[in-house]
Amino acid sequence: MLTAIRPTEARRNMSIVWVCGCDCGTEILVSAAYFKKMMVSNLTVSCGCTPFQHGGYKTGTYSSWRKMLDRVRHKEYVHHYGIVSVCEEWDTYKGGSFENFYKDMGDRPEGYSLNRVEGAPIYSKDTCEWAPKSIQSYDTCRRSDNTSGKTGVRWRKERNCWLAVINVDGRNIRLYSGPSKEDAIAAREKAEMEWYGFLTKTHQTHVKNPA
Repeated sequence: MLTAIRPTEARRNMSIVWVCGCDCGTEILVSAAYFKKMMVSNLTVSCGCTPFQHGGYKTGTYSSWRKMLDRVRHKEYVHHYGIVSVCEEWDTYKGGSFENFYKDMGDRPEGYSLNRVEGAPIYSKDTCEWAPKSIQSYDTCRRSDNTSGKTGVRWRKERNCWLAVINVDGRNIRLYSGPSKEDAIAAREKAEMEWYGFLTKTHQTHVKNPA
């Protein structure tokens, strides 16, 4: 299903990396060595969209996989959350595929999304789970621009105040807005116990109180 379009200057294990177009319209990077390996094994080579018995790219599972790849390759995501990678088995840039992702994760339950447990720095079989949105919002790695050290609590420079929020089933609920960081953290922790049943981790920071 892949057609080699043009070679790049990149090399992967001493092999030329090519820009390839898939029948579905997606372009990916594939090494010449990987092509040869698939041909010898008589396997179909695609970007990972090959539809099979579960419905392929028309499912929510496929949508989660594509969004995962888009997030780690988007500069804005890296700016807010730091560098996050995808394991070789799932990343098409590394020879992985959607089939591998589906084999490891199975069907996405209704109302769930892909979650990195405790904000792990890599998407993989060992670090990911299907989780409801409320749990995912708790487990997401703290944003790099967060100066409070507490997930869900940040300084609003344009309003000169601390803001505490919590995400419950996809809804952002404002908990506190005011001059006290301690009160903002307390409001967030109270809401965590109410909605999640446990507290998120508080990270130590060396940022001076902007107030």
